[in-house]
Amino acid sequence: MVTRKNVASRELKVHNRIFSINSILKAIKEKIKEQGYTYNEKKHVRKSGKYGEEAEAVLFGFKEVDDYTKAEVEVSLFFHNIKKIKYNNKDKDQGDAFINIKYDWLKDYKNYWGTTKFNQFLYKIYADTLMKEKHKALYKKKIQEEDREMLAMIKKEMRFE
Repeated sequence: MVTRKNVASRELKVHNRIFSINSILKAIKEKIKEQGYTYNEKKHVRKSGKYGEEAEAVLFGFKEVDDYTKAEVEVSLFFHNIKKIKYNNKDKDQGDAFINIKYDWLKDYKNYWGTTKFNQFLYKIYADTLMKEKHKALYKKKIQEEDREMLAMIKKEMRFE
């Protein structure tokens, strides 16, 4: 019985900031891979908007933690009112950004426990009572740490620090 739990979800909004879209996307891709996820780019679109360029990207990663648990990360980025500028003799982007970071935890993702009503009953006992604290310690805390690392890296790339 596959169950999905959102472990961490964050939003970051910036207005009229100088950054490099390409550098941010590259850094997120590298961080997803560094954290052990298999990387996949779901969407990447750039187009002209009413007040400047717009860009949208959805970067995704997943990793099998063990036979029971799978972790997923999805970083959605939307940039708008983007103008190309020179900053410290480098080509940069200036504009607004909305970034959403989401880490999920999938239990029994291979659906071993969901085959019969009896197995589902046993799964409920197993997951919600016997293994609840162990799963939090093994999986949830690790995924939350990965979320904090991702947020810190994005803030650094967006020049918050």
